[in-house]
Amino acid sequence: RGEERHQEGIGGEGAMWDTPNQRAEVLSLCDPASHDPTPFLHLSNLSSEERHRAGLWEDLAVRRALIDASTRPGRLDQKCRTHSMWALGNLASSPPLRLEIWEDAEVWKALVEGASAHGKTGQQCRTYTMRVLFHLAASHDVANNMWYDHEIRGAVLEAAGAPGAANRLVREYALEVCVALSLTPPLKPLMWADTDCRAILLKTATGPVSGRDTQSAVTMLLNLAACEALIPQLWANLAVRDALLRAAELKSPSHRCLRCTAIWALGNLAQCDAVKSAIWGLAGVAEALTQAAKLTDNYLDKECRENAVWTLAVLAETNATTAESMLGDKRVVDALLVNAELKGKGYHGSKAYAIWGLGSLASHSPNRGIMWNEPSIRDALIDACFLEREINSDCRKYAFWAVANIAQDMHVRGRVHADYPKLVKTLRKMAAGATTEEEGEQASRLLDVLGRPRAATPPTTPDRRGGGGVKRGVKRPSGTEDGESEGETPRRRHRWNDQMQLRRI
Repeated sequence: RGEERHQEGIGGEGAMWDTPNQRAEVLSLCDPASHDPTPFLHLSNLSSEERHRAGLWEDLAVRRALIDASTRPGRLDQKCRTHSMWALGNLASSPPLRLEIWEDAEVWKALVEGASAHGKTGQQCRTYTMRVLFHLAASHDVANNMWYDHEIRGAVLEAAGAPGAANRLVREYALEVCVALSLTPPLKPLMWADTDCRAILLKTATGPVSGRDTQSAVTMLLNLAACEALIPQLWANLAVRDALLRAAELKSPSHRCLRCTAIWALGNLAQCDAVKSAIWGLAGVAEALTQAAKLTDNYLDKECRENAVWTLAVLAETNATTAESMLGDKRVVDALLVNAELKGKGYHGSKAYAIWGLGSLASHSPNRGIMWNEPSIRDALIDACFLEREINSDCRKYAFWAVANIAQDMHVRGRVHADYPKLVKTLRKMAAGATTEEEGEQASRLLDVLGRPRAATPPTTPDRRGGGGVKRGVKRPSGTEDGESEGETPRRRHRWNDQMQLRRI
């Protein structure tokens, strides 16, 4: 198959080799006696394009040349080593090749040797080896094997904890390997239980805010917090709380991504009922969330704002005491209302979460009359019921659910009929021809509640918990997704987000 690829890739537009002899010329220059890095630079450039990667890997002569060059000793071959290791990293960024590359015994030997390289000549090769491991770890199958490989795991953790400015790049890449590993569900408890891994994680997360190092550590906490079984242990750790709260309070534009990740992690922790009230009671949490929920209209702040509103909505799904406390906090109500009244393209997520948060607060009877008597809350919910266009489907169904919660109060129920006669007509229309089945169900339930008291069933929506992984491409990091799960309450499914990328290679 490699020979077929070779024949297909000669000549023509976008071909891997310009002439039939070019491949032979490049391979002839790979002679160890020449110490010439030029052919490996050429192979590295070729591997930067996805269309060439499978052909390069399946070409046994090219594969052998890259592997041999990546393990050459001596200072004269330093550029050969780095170019060939970079090329292997490019190949490993192709998802179909990851498992095959990992299972190649010669590649594994080269990775073990490169990951443990030291000294001035070995530092760059060590850094690029970590880049290869990062791309390989984006595959769950490879990640599992990588964690159980004691030599590789030991080298990664040693590099992740390497101190000093001289080790900055290798430390960044090693931490990002750990981020990629933490996206694999079975490894989450193992990584937290590993003493060395946990110590490095907490030291980095609570140390000086240093850009990529701190971002990687907080992203790992986000990924670990997506494992429900770990949440009580994570919350019980004071260093985890301090790290997340400190990052959530950052206001510098340069820390926008770090702040966004920390707020998302707090939201993941808040999905555990056992710690909801404790999170809300932690000094500084309310201020950090409400400030982030009212960020400017800058597009780059959109994700942070949306995460903050989602986290407030998750916290609102709590006991009556905490729900009353949140409703009594003007900062929370203002933050939810600001987002519930948003208009325009790109704000449907924040708007839907804000309406869901108001609906969760209304699920507790002491809050219902208060919320209906507040004109701004009442108008925001009623207006959302009349939204048009298919894209507003989530906003409408949460609004139906919120009004149904409030209408459990019989005094409110009569006023809804009297003050909003068009609402019933709209609900009947939605129940008969809603955009989605769930929206129609919520409209029908609200009609039932307005006719007779009945508990409103919360609508379901995809779970937002999941990992904030690293996406890396050829010129710097692509990744893979974590497991996804659905809950019984409005939560959003994990999704990759360009703003969550730590670096683009």
